[in-house]
Amino acid sequence: MQNARAIMSFDPDNPPEGLFVYRSHVPFDHIDMQGVLHHSRHFLHVEAASHAFFVHVMEAAGFEPERYPDQNGVVRHMSIDYLKPLYGVRDIIVTLRVVRLRSCSMSVAFELRSADGSELFSKGEREVCRVKHGELRPSMWSEQYRERFSRWLEAANNAAK
Repeated sequence: MQNARAIMSFDPDNPPEGLFVYRSHVPFDHIDMQGVLHHSRHFLHVEAASHAFFVHVMEAAGFEPERYPDQNGVVRHMSIDYLKPLYGVRDIIVTLRVVRLRSCSMSVAFELRSADGSELFSKGEREVCRVKHGELRPSMWSEQYRERFSRWLEAANNAAK
């Protein structure tokens, strides 16, 4: 996970270029008997943030793969480092940053943080592959997808310098 380096500090209401911030809520049924967000539930928040990121960048109306063929994707790889227990029912943010964009795949670094961004609970990377609907074979991203997400990749790279 070399690309999944943590962003040190930022204002969630005014994030640096290339950083998408998604606000989420940890409900009671995501908490284990220790009062901690169950490890598998981190991924649910990342998936919700990933969908919101796509809708935002592509100006999509929602989940409509027939209308937005680039939504025909499968997660190829997902890794996570749990850094600190996330206790209790609370609001959090999930940050996403494009770290790699290829003809048929895209990798995004993610972080789960406190609502104000000051505490980092987990970080990782998610790679999604575009597939042809009904065939599950790799397929090229649309030109519009590559152009729009390339801007996010470039902005993230510039912010890291």
